[in-house]
Amino acid sequence: MTELLAKLVELKSLPPGLHWFCSRSDAPRQRPIDPTHEDDKPVKAEDSITDDVEYRQTLVNESLQLFGYEDSTDLVPYKDYLTRQIDRQLGRCDICILEYYKSKRRMIEELRHDNDEEEVNQFSRILDQQDFARISRGLDRIASTLREIDASKRSRNVLRPAEQFALFEALSNEAFLDDGELCGNHFTETFALVQTYNHLRVVHYVPAMTKFLFDPDPSKCAWAKFAWSKLRKLLTKDDFEFAVRGPLFRQVNLIPEFGAEASFSQRLWTGMKEIVDKLNNDLVTHSLQAMEIDVPKLALNHLLFNSPGFHPLLQTIEKLLEIAPQDFWNSMDVVSPTTVIEQIFNNPQYDNLLLKATEQADYETSVLKDMLSWVDPFMASLKTVHQAQACRSLTFQFMDRLQAERFPTQTRTECFRTGLGVLNWALSHSTEDDSSFDQIGRVVAAEILEIVSIYIQRILNVFCLSREDPFRMLTGEACMRAVKFSLALECKSLRTDQETLKEEKELHSGFCSHSPAIWVAVVSHLDRGNVDLARAALTGINDLTGLEKFRTNGDKIYQKEKGDFNTTFSHLTHLVCQMLERINDFDPSDLDTLFRHPETATALVASLFSPDASTYEAGVNLIKSISLEGARKEAIRHLLLPFFETTLNSFSWSIQRIAHNRTYASCPRMLKTSTDVLDILCDSQDGLLRTRPLIDHSDFKAVESFWGHQWDVLRVIYEMTEEWGRTKVSDTATLKEFCRDTMQFSDRLFDQFSIFASSLDSAPVIKHGEGDDEAKYLRAGQRLLTHPGKTMDSMVKWLRLRDPYLASTSVRLTIKLLDRMSEAGMKLAKTAGKFLEYVIRGDPQGRTHLTVAEKAELARATEKNLGHAIVALGNENPPSDSSRASSVSLAADTRKKKATTIDIDKWKANAKSSVLSDGVINNEEFGDSNLEDEETQSFAKTFDLRGQQAYKNSSLSAI
Repeated sequence: MTELLAKLVELKSLPPGLHWFCSRSDAPRQRPIDPTHEDDKPVKAEDSITDDVEYRQTLVNESLQLFGYEDSTDLVPYKDYLTRQIDRQLGRCDICILEYYKSKRRMIEELRHDNDEEEVNQFSRILDQQDFARISRGLDRIASTLREIDASKRSRNVLRPAEQFALFEALSNEAFLDDGELCGNHFTETFALVQTYNHLRVVHYVPAMTKFLFDPDPSKCAWAKFAWSKLRKLLTKDDFEFAVRGPLFRQVNLIPEFGAEASFSQRLWTGMKEIVDKLNNDLVTHSLQAMEIDVPKLALNHLLFNSPGFHPLLQTIEKLLEIAPQDFWNSMDVVSPTTVIEQIFNNPQYDNLLLKATEQADYETSVLKDMLSWVDPFMASLKTVHQAQACRSLTFQFMDRLQAERFPTQTRTECFRTGLGVLNWALSHSTEDDSSFDQIGRVVAAEILEIVSIYIQRILNVFCLSREDPFRMLTGEACMRAVKFSLALECKSLRTDQETLKEEKELHSGFCSHSPAIWVAVVSHLDRGNVDLARAALTGINDLTGLEKFRTNGDKIYQKEKGDFNTTFSHLTHLVCQMLERINDFDPSDLDTLFRHPETATALVASLFSPDASTYEAGVNLIKSISLEGARKEAIRHLLLPFFETTLNSFSWSIQRIAHNRTYASCPRMLKTSTDVLDILCDSQDGLLRTRPLIDHSDFKAVESFWGHQWDVLRVIYEMTEEWGRTKVSDTATLKEFCRDTMQFSDRLFDQFSIFASSLDSAPVIKHGEGDDEAKYLRAGQRLLTHPGKTMDSMVKWLRLRDPYLASTSVRLTIKLLDRMSEAGMKLAKTAGKFLEYVIRGDPQGRTHLTVAEKAELARATEKNLGHAIVALGNENPPSDSSRASSVSLAADTRKKKATTIDIDKWKANAKSSVLSDGVINNEEFGDSNLEDEETQSFAKTFDLRGQQAYKNSSLSAI
């Protein structure tokens, strides 16, 4: 006891104005109840002490333990002093009231750990009696004050601060509120009087807010809902423990006795909804679920009750799915998502609420929206493995059962749109998220496409309605997304199959398949003028660009799977061709509309790169119809004139896909089409880059991107020609022609370097600083030269071609590029520079059939770029002792890896049986070829272009 008295003496020594439970001082006072501002924060006095609040609370709690001792003459003065001071502290500050009850609760819990339970309960009751007495006196004074004034003037504003704090303390004291007799005698009337005209607003979470949510008294329940709605801030863990845990726990414990009663169920879930709305994920996990109340499982069980509480119950489930999906499904345990869906729709209240929907009601604030809004968070909460079954169940409900005539028109429309939303979510999730497209993801995707096949006719029938039809206006956009995502998922599945087979990995059952019902239905509905469907379909097929068939002759690895892939790819390519042919019947104005959208323009342009002759011809005919021109090149020019950025970006996108996939089949067509575009841009008479300024940043980026992607795909061609010759091109003449076309296009493209650089530098969107025109030119030139500079690593290896024409063309292009790079102050990459030195010196690693003059010109350009002389073999100075060892090592290495010139005829004669006609190469195959590895030496030994001199004088138009 002596220690406790010492604590009390220390309390008495504190400054009189200092608050015991918070950091405030007497000035100024903060009212706890504010009719206008729910987010008011406590105002701290300038002379407040903030660093020892917890210590002061500890002093008070230890001093309060004096009340646990029996009264004696010596203790009475101390107890009286402590009582008066507590009354004073809680009569002037709302924060002190909150902190007093929080610290008191913590003190009682700590005492229970080390003391007899009954003794602690007795001590707690003593403190409660003192609190009750103080609160009752304050409430009685409030009632007296309000009774004496006219009813029209009654409000909290007529109360003195001490009376307001007394009312706030009553709302904060959970034990007082649980005492029905005390509340009836002192609280109920006072609470009603102070709210004669307006609800009382509080700025803190207090136990009364939770307790009254579940109170049968309509006025108290209404006030609690009002109070929760006006506090916009989320609960904290401290708030939950103080204001929510106790009242909520006691209410849930009443479920076994009253749970089946309609009124009880409605109050329970209405209150639960208000609470859950103020929680976050952490509070659900560590506070709500820690109460030994499994709220999600409780909600599932209550879905069985035909009660008016179904509406707030469903809203509670929706909120839990939004903020704590993992906790929700952990509570479900073995209960499947399909079971949850069935219990929701099997509740009679669901249909009853949908039947009450009216056409005049605002959807955003309607019960109809509440009945549908849970679907999105429900789908988003599911793991991949459960998505297809949930999608099947939900689409049946919304697109079948709830389309019955007995439901209002608005209900049927919104349900159909919700069902489409479920399909679109599942489709887009599979389409966009590559990380989820594993074996399980593929199976789920196939199931989702099967569901789409069931409803595809209903979806497409929407496009047959008038544009002014209300149903189409509300669901048309969702139908477009369903078509787009379905076709995109089909194409993505095929692309994934090709990647898997290219890596020689196993395909699981059901892969390499497609959904003919979807494709055939889409094609058959592409009637003239159906622009919306055409947009959706064209956007969905973009992923087919850059794919091609496998060659299965002699291939024993996954031969059947590759054959299945080829069959599926042929079917889809044929359907795309039919799609383009039907779109070709559209009016020119509708075709123009399609070309204004980048995604649809990309698909139309991509057909010009298709290795399939029918698809290519359909694409050419289509752009002719758009332009009303009779020739391919003029048709492309017509598209570039009004749709410059869109068209050029579409060409760049297709070229980028071909380069990324490292496929051969599209490359011959790509060289022809790109040559047309290059001529249109750079023609000396009417080239668009000469006559048309780049008016904005998007045009500027489109031109620069087009230049860069051309060199990217050329780099792939230079790197992959050996592989393609073995596995994809069976005819030597075809391969030789392709090599010629590649070299000619590279030379022609680089000849237009100055046109591209000048166009970019003259663009008004580029802000140049001070400096002459040459400096500006170099800035654009350096950016543009970066791309062919990267291509040099693989391009210079073609200097070893035996055909004089191709070799001389390669020399000429290499020299032009070196000179440009030297002018711009750019150094050649190490790998390319090393190889050129081998060629010039005549090292075995760089053996070529170049003439002396060609080597001399090459040496001049290379030395100028590298900044040092290159000495031919036999003319070097005698090696120093320090270099003899490395020379011996180099000679030995040379004997092992002696290179020869490139001979296509011998290469093709010795080529192995083809395995692939297309595929996506893995990441390790990107990058530069090692100059001295065995694969390169094999490449050098197999090429032979002798006897091809007749090609030298052929026209560049052979491309």
